[in-house]
Amino acid sequence: MANPVWRLYIAEQAEDWLRWLKNIHLNSYQELTQRFILMHPNYMPGESQSFEDGDVSNLFNKLMVNREFILRLSDTGIVVWVNSSINDFLDELRPYSIVNREFRTLYNLINNNSAWFHRQFQFLKEDLLVFVKENGRQL
Repeated sequence: MANPVWRLYIAEQAEDWLRWLKNIHLNSYQELTQRFILMHPNYMPGESQSFEDGDVSNLFNKLMVNREFILRLSDTGIVVWVNSSINDFLDELRPYSIVNREFRTLYNLINNNSAWFHRQFQFLKEDLLVFVKENGRQL
């Protein structure tokens, strides 16, 4: 099922992501992330400050966090976003991955580790909900 919030988010972010993905060594990010996931299959945010300051976390945050976008959403949009999953994100990213190698690499990394990324996304949603409420939004 299509998710209009993720569709808009990815459409707005795709150009910046692509520029960023082309200017990093994406294969190194992919290998680093895969190693971290294999070594820390039950990782929860907050466990390791070095991870949260590192490349793996930066990649995830670069993709999933745009506070200004979240604040621009209507209350209904925020509810749709909160009730979404990493699979909704992947569904909307899939068309980009078909036509672009960088997006395909990213898509495959998240898709192959979707349970791990889903858990990270759940923690991220909690943090962003606090942010939304601190900015005067009542859901």
